[in-house]
Amino acid sequence: MAENKNKDIESIKQKDLEKVSGGIGDPKGAFLTLEELENSPIFEKVKKWLGKYKRAGYTKTAPRTVYKLREYLASLDYLINDPAAFGFIKKYWDLV
Repeated sequence: MAENKNKDIESIKQKDLEKVSGGIGDPKGAFLTLEELENSPIFEKVKKWLGKYKRAGYTKTAPRTVYKLREYLASLDYLINDPAAFGFIKKYWDLV
C-alpha cells in the first residue's frame, strides 16, 4: 500500500499543485536589476508607493520594507528579486 501512495505522489505535476494552491499567473514582468525597474512603465507608481510607505512611519532598513515592496509589485503582477528591491529602497528612500 505504501508503494501505491508513493506512485500517487510522484504523479502529481507542478500544474496540478498550482491549481490546488492557487499558484500565480504569468507575471507582466520581473525585475532582476534596479535599472530594469527604473526603465519600466510602472516606475513612477512604485516611487509614489515608496513615498506613502515612508510617510506612514516605516523604516528603510526593516526587512519588512523589502517584503512589502515585493507584495506591492505582486499586486501589479510584477516580480522583483531581493538585490533589485534593496537597491531601489536604498537609492530612492531619501528622494521620495
